[in-house]
Amino acid sequence: MAEGIDAARIPQVIVFAKRTATYFTLKPSVLTDQLVAYRKAGGKIVWVGGAPPDRRLCDFPAQAVKRYDPGKLWYSWTRLPVATNAYATLSLQAGAWPRRRLARDPCFEAGWHIPSNTTLFTPEAVEWIAPLVTLYDQETAHVVGAAWPKAAPTVAYLPTYAVYPYLWTNEKPSLVPLALDLDTQGFEALDLAFAALHGPGLPPSAFAPPPDLVDASDAYRSPLRFDDGTPVRDAAAWSRRREEILRTWHGRMGVWPSLITNQTLRVQGSERCEGFVRHAVRFNWLPQESTDGYLLVPDGEGPRAAVVTVFYEPETAVGIDGKPYRDFAIQLARRGFVTLSIGTREASKRNEFALYWPSLQEATVQPLSMLAYAAANAYQALVKEACVDPARVGIVGHSFGGKWAMFASCLYDRFACGVWSDPGIVFREDRPSINYWEPWYLGYHPKPWRKRGMMTPENPGRGLYLKLREEGLDLTDLHALMAPRPFLVSGGAEDPPERWNALRHAIQVNTLLGATNRVAMTNRPKHAPNAESNEQIYRFLEQVLRP
Repeated sequence: MAEGIDAARIPQVIVFAKRTATYFTLKPSVLTDQLVAYRKAGGKIVWVGGAPPDRRLCDFPAQAVKRYDPGKLWYSWTRLPVATNAYATLSLQAGAWPRRRLARDPCFEAGWHIPSNTTLFTPEAVEWIAPLVTLYDQETAHVVGAAWPKAAPTVAYLPTYAVYPYLWTNEKPSLVPLALDLDTQGFEALDLAFAALHGPGLPPSAFAPPPDLVDASDAYRSPLRFDDGTPVRDAAAWSRRREEILRTWHGRMGVWPSLITNQTLRVQGSERCEGFVRHAVRFNWLPQESTDGYLLVPDGEGPRAAVVTVFYEPETAVGIDGKPYRDFAIQLARRGFVTLSIGTREASKRNEFALYWPSLQEATVQPLSMLAYAAANAYQALVKEACVDPARVGIVGHSFGGKWAMFASCLYDRFACGVWSDPGIVFREDRPSINYWEPWYLGYHPKPWRKRGMMTPENPGRGLYLKLREEGLDLTDLHALMAPRPFLVSGGAEDPPERWNALRHAIQVNTLLGATNRVAMTNRPKHAPNAESNEQIYRFLEQVLRP
């Protein structure tokens, strides 16, 4: 638990999990991992209804899960007064079944559904909540979910009726849905609970290797030596060395065209959302090619911190379809950031993924470097917006987007920070997702392309990647270009804790410059991001960009 956090104000995550027949209301592989992580971090959980679907939720002696009679429906308990003339607000977090139904209190039929996914109950109808928790704030009792203020006493609430609506409607659906959609849409409350538990920013442990890796040796060449072997001993020498690294990498990957600095985002349409406006926009990311994306502008006055999000297409990051926990843009907008979501939609549909300059068959710049160039042009267009502070613009991406965000933030120093989610931060030939040898990254060659996959004698790599490896170059040089700007590696299967052996070189550069806490890494077992890793990303960005 973070220092200075009042234990009495730690959110309780109340999970209504009625077990019905052979179904659980919550899919263990989706939500339970995040609840377990929250428990381990010192958070409070009250599990109401049937037994938890995962034994790990019972193995916390200091904070045992409260057990209630599973034979009783949770809304049938003794009703006690909550507060005089007070309303309780419950986050419906709907989306786990295709057609939203009217949510009614089965005892009083006094609830109603409103467009913001919130159900308001009269004081009489809400009295059954009292046995769980009662919080008073100026004569008002709150049992709240995703919309609660960060500074208020809070209860994060994940309701069962988002998964089993017939508990509230007396209508049993023909197909009992699992909580997959709830997983993608309903974790704002748990994210905020993590934030309240830990306080602002990442803990100090995120900015240093674990004890068993502090003195570990590594095989990476130090960026604090010039190409001729001369050591870098002060900030002035580092400035020259930094220019040498940039010349070396641009010389091998190909020189960018001139940046497009005289354009603004062209708004194609706008939609009012809860707490922000989503604009469909276009801009030129290559000299002769435009792209579309989404600009999310929170309510309130600017200028604000901003984040560019990059992926295979721009929809996922703004919460329009896509896999769970990739919706960085909309989550950050809800936290006060202006966000611009872009992606290579058309190229990805063709399985070409990246950008090719001046043409696909005659590219003179490695595609991954051109993605970085496109992100630099996105920055240039974004900072023309009056709501954006040009000095507080970061970039974030996962996997393919992580590689993109890493190269963009390293090669273009107008980005104030970078977040790289499991991109593979060093070259490796034994991991299929650290595939910098592919023709859409650093192994460009004209079509027909090599067969996608691991390099083998029958399917060798081609192009620049092989030359970089022969010359002993690795991505540690690029990491060093970030100094003294902060960056976070949100590591998964491709970037385990052992990657601190590579990151120590960026730390050494920052130390030379007198900067501390600029290199951070968090870790999770799997490649896919999750609620906890995303909360760490958001807290890092809040810490360094101050939205």
